[in-house]
Amino acid sequence: MLVVVTAFFAVLGVAQAQDLAPRAQEARFILTETPQGIMRLDQADGTVSYCEERNGKLICTPSADAILAYEAEIAALERENKQLREDLAQIGEQLRNLAEMVEAKRAGPVVEQPQRTEKDGWLGPDEEEKLDQAFDFTEKAMRRFFNMIEGLRQDFDNPGAVPQTTPEEGSGTP
Repeated sequence: MLVVVTAFFAVLGVAQAQDLAPRAQEARFILTETPQGIMRLDQADGTVSYCEERNGKLICTPSADAILAYEAEIAALERENKQLREDLAQIGEQLRNLAEMVEAKRAGPVVEQPQRTEKDGWLGPDEEEKLDQAFDFTEKAMRRFFNMIEGLRQDFDNPGAVPQTTPEEGSGTP
């Protein structure tokens, strides 16, 4: 059993070593020793950094070209950010205008009322005539109602009396 476990780990170790070989060739950074320290080249973006060992750690400082490249990228991103904010503000304004138009359409068409002068009064001639008719009808209805109440009061006060009719109620005979 010990032999089988040892063989398994041996095969596993060989497989891992073979798996690491291509990764080592695909390393992102290339380190080169120089008289000033170590130069690190980033193969992904081409930036160069200078590194030195301090307290057992490798400390890397980007080169002046890398700093300028970073600053240029930051400036480009700031311009893009500013443009996007302006575009967003413009789109927001357009959305507000569209919302106002939708609300106006929901409210229905705006019917422009004709301008009235003081001599016209609040209502036009047709409206005045309809209002007069409504008042006449209401007045007749109220008179009939009060006459009916008066008749009921008389009947209550004089139970044996003959009810009197008013000209508006009619006598019932032609």
